[in-house]
Amino acid sequence: EEFPELKWEYRIIGDGYQRTQLEKFTKKNKLEKNIKFLGYRKKNYVFKALNDSDIFLLPSYREAFGIAYLEAMAFGLITIGVKGQGPESFIKNGITGYLVQPKDIVSIKKVLLKILKNKNESIKLSLNGKNYIKENFTWKKHGMKLEDLYRNILRK
Repeated sequence: EEFPELKWEYRIIGDGYQRTQLEKFTKKNKLEKNIKFLGYRKKNYVFKALNDSDIFLLPSYREAFGIAYLEAMAFGLITIGVKGQGPESFIKNGITGYLVQPKDIVSIKKVLLKILKNKNESIKLSLNGKNYIKENFTWKKHGMKLEDLYRNILRK
């Protein structure tokens, strides 16, 4: 409501157990124009969708690690995860992305409003996230860490 000129779309890719419930909620609140349920999609489609997006919001409160967040950050999206879950190990709140309270719509709304009201800060944050992923989560970095682990084991 604060941004009537904003043309937004929330795309849900995948088929989770809450899909039916979310579709009912979307219909009840007349949000079909803004919320799209795309179902299962192949990686190339997902990567194109990430490339065409600005914000990645996955408020999953049961997430062990969350490679989807890493992929979003690698594409330079402002990434929003949940406190106390796996993504907290690489999303540094307010630095490389945002973390919201689990099951807290108000927390999500506050973060989205902050993003919309602070464009320059949001751009900086998305670049921080992208750089953090490049520096810490590439296959090359993973290989180097694995090699170090093996070397340490062999020394013992």
